[in-house]
Amino acid sequence: MASYQPQMPPSASRKPMPMWAKVLLGLGALVIVGILGIAGVTYYFVQKIASEPGGVMGAALRIANPDYEIISIDEKTRTLVVRHKKTGKEGPIGFDRLRNGAINPSDIGLSNEEAGVMAMPEWLIYPGSTEVSKAGGEQNVQVTLETEDDGEKVFAHYQDKLQANQYRVSSVSLTKTLSGTSINGKGSVTVQMLPGGDSGKTRVLVVVK
Repeated sequence: MASYQPQMPPSASRKPMPMWAKVLLGLGALVIVGILGIAGVTYYFVQKIASEPGGVMGAALRIANPDYEIISIDEKTRTLVVRHKKTGKEGPIGFDRLRNGAINPSDIGLSNEEAGVMAMPEWLIYPGSTEVSKAGGEQNVQVTLETEDDGEKVFAHYQDKLQANQYRVSSVSLTKTLSGTSINGKGSVTVQMLPGGDSGKTRVLVVVK
């Protein structure tokens, strides 16, 4: 007579999962949670930017001009309405008046002093140049200058001036840009050659922070 052999349930015959497999599963779960979290945060900020006046363009202008509140942007008429936070002065500005994304206080009837624009050091004003525009705030200032001298001469002038005033200088020949960081680490200067436009003159943008 055959003896009865009890059958083990299928689950009991399975081998335990190796530790490395558990680790991989855990890491996979963390990656998925991380991706979902990043996607959620990205969606939140995209929605927030889209809901602000001017959308992405308005967000870029706010970053470039922290002293101003962007009230509205009309791409059809190519104008924006801004308010200077400190003085409360507001007014419309045409897109063509924005210089490298910066708002000029004079466009809403403010002087540089009233707007609290930081003064540009005299040694950074190119000799004999004409000021085309000036913008900024208490922490930074940018000036666009125009001169009859050729770009190579202007570039060399600023390179020498930055080094003479204790700045570590790096340059990018492709964009004709100089970047200087003060040795004491308290400030930086960027100088960039710009197209002269119809005037045929050399234009240079100087930004101080």
